[in-house]
Amino acid sequence: MISLKEIYRSIHKRFDIRLINEGLDNLDRISITSVTVMESVNIDVWATGGEFLLTSATTFPAQLDAQITLVKLMRTLNIPCLAIKPTTADFFLSPELIEVLYELKFPVFIIPVEVTYLDIMNYINAMLYNIKEYNDFRERAAYNIILKQGVFDDIIIDSFKSYDIDILELDCRVIDIHFVNAPNDNRINANFNELFKVIQLLYNNLIQSGALTEFLFVRQLNSFTTVIIGDRQQLEALDVSTLLKETFSQHPRLANDVSVGISKVDNIAKITRLQKQASFALSFSSTNQNNGNIELYENIEFFYLIYRGMGEDLDSFISDTLQSIRFGTMLFETLHTYFKCNEHLVETSKKLFIHINTLNYRLKRVENITGLSLNVTQNKIKLYLATLAEYNR
Repeated sequence: MISLKEIYRSIHKRFDIRLINEGLDNLDRISITSVTVMESVNIDVWATGGEFLLTSATTFPAQLDAQITLVKLMRTLNIPCLAIKPTTADFFLSPELIEVLYELKFPVFIIPVEVTYLDIMNYINAMLYNIKEYNDFRERAAYNIILKQGVFDDIIIDSFKSYDIDILELDCRVIDIHFVNAPNDNRINANFNELFKVIQLLYNNLIQSGALTEFLFVRQLNSFTTVIIGDRQQLEALDVSTLLKETFSQHPRLANDVSVGISKVDNIAKITRLQKQASFALSFSSTNQNNGNIELYENIEFFYLIYRGMGEDLDSFISDTLQSIRFGTMLFETLHTYFKCNEHLVETSKKLFIHINTLNYRLKRVENITGLSLNVTQNKIKLYLATLAEYNR
């Protein structure tokens, strides 16, 4: 997987391939997973999405209506782009079609007559192979570093040096990204792989722009941990929370039910501590809906210190505070949602699909069972801390 912007930069320089609809601003957000030749317009039979499509001017429809129908179908099938090889040097696309291409933000390239399909396919496949090999290294390195709790093998250190990266001298941030499935649903979220590619693309673009030095990742069931790497100045200047929020807003279907926890910046040798920070921030992210369920550890460090200070007394604190109101019960869901919605009654009732009077009745039952009034600040803080602790046990 590699961005179309990076591929275009390379093939334009190597083969003088040109973009018909110049000035598109989305090439860096389009990912390419393969390259193939379109020999007929029946692409809905075999296209899976992500293909850099090559075709000839003879295969591409001659009529404007058919051309527009085809490119709209390609967009629907998540085909990123099309490269057309003319039979003569005077080949051109009509202004009407080009206007549609701009509206769809669908990139179309023209291949020089003397360049063959094989030339382009070999070149792009080599790029895809290299990035796949490097991504495999990124994941292996992350597993190695995390499993050994920040201890780096000489092999890992030397491997990074082969890419001109002195890994031990760099800082990092750990970012936990998690899909929330329905209770007892252990299936892989349908959007997991696609969103993972989007995040990879974001990090690759940050590296290309010099905003990051490197990134690593570890995939698990419905979650992945990423480690963004650079010097402290780079990482502290990078507003990761805003970047992720903007990325999710561009892919609302993929980012549905996603929560994110982000650690502080520190030397990569302290990655174990940063992992704990990201994990703890992730546990608070569902209460930060105003920021797209993204939470920074530095915003909730105070709570971490409280929980850590409780130690073995945490279970007793939860039990004494919540009494019989435990995870999985109706009243617990009500209380947790109430805090998630910043104690906004109307929003809470909408989230729970209940009338506001029903919500008030449930909150009154919470007060009766716990003996704690939600109108008393000290009591409210106790309930909030106990609810979060119970939710994330």
